[in-house]
Amino acid sequence: MTSSESSRKSREHPGTASKTAEHRARKGRESHYVARETPQAKRLMSIPGVGVATGVAVSCWIGDIRRFPSAKKLVSYFGIAPKVRESANRETHGHISKEGSGMVRWLILQAALVGIRMSKGPGRGQYLGVSRRRGKKIARIAVARKLLGTIYHMMKEEIDYEEFVRRGSKRAVSSP
Repeated sequence: MTSSESSRKSREHPGTASKTAEHRARKGRESHYVARETPQAKRLMSIPGVGVATGVAVSCWIGDIRRFPSAKKLVSYFGIAPKVRESANRETHGHISKEGSGMVRWLILQAALVGIRMSKGPGRGQYLGVSRRRGKKIARIAVARKLLGTIYHMMKEEIDYEEFVRRGSKRAVSSP
């Protein structure tokens, strides 16, 4: 829509733009309220890169984390797992399956990208390593998978991101 079409529509329907702005503001307040009141969304928003929209959407789509026996099942649920084709003794891996909600998958990818830019943590290191070997697009998906694995374990153990990182560094130090 060009600016002339937009100004023509606003002249034809006065108040439409202000109603849309009010609607967006109301929805924003509602999502902030849900994020404050839902422990899962709060927990997810402690991850670098995960904001209100991503936290609320992912926690709503996951629901009860006990539905998923493993992090791999959660990754498949959101369609970030590769397609696998098998025939006789051959197995080929293809593009991501794109099952589940496209909007939530996009939010997870955006959160992973923001996390890459914001932190110097394991997600960034993984991104740099995979992007050198396989390319940026594949690296983005790899980091999104890692983010979903983090989300799975945080929700399963009911811990926030700082506790998750602390436990991970303790495991790395204690392993021989």
